Amino acid sequence: MRVWSKKVRQPGLAMSRSLGDGLAKSVGVINKPSVNIIPRDKVVDRALVVCSDGISDQLTLSEMESIVCHFYAAQDTETCCK
Repeated sequence: MRVWSKKVRQPGLAMSRSLGDGLAKSVGVINKPSVNIIPRDKVVDRALVVCSDGISDQLTLSEMESIVCHFYAAQDTETCCK
């Protein structure tokens, strides 16, 4: 997603890099994140994937699960994070 200024002809602003950007503020981007709190079942939910849109735009949830499960089974979660 990009934000475009109606007044200035400039490249659109990529939203994942918008915090602290003065131009973003001038076109209505705010720095208050949306936060969702979801209860976790520690028996069922064995992993948590935190990623930017650069990852979630390229991989499906099933692909992410496959990657995480591979490293989880090998007990190598540090390499999974890398």
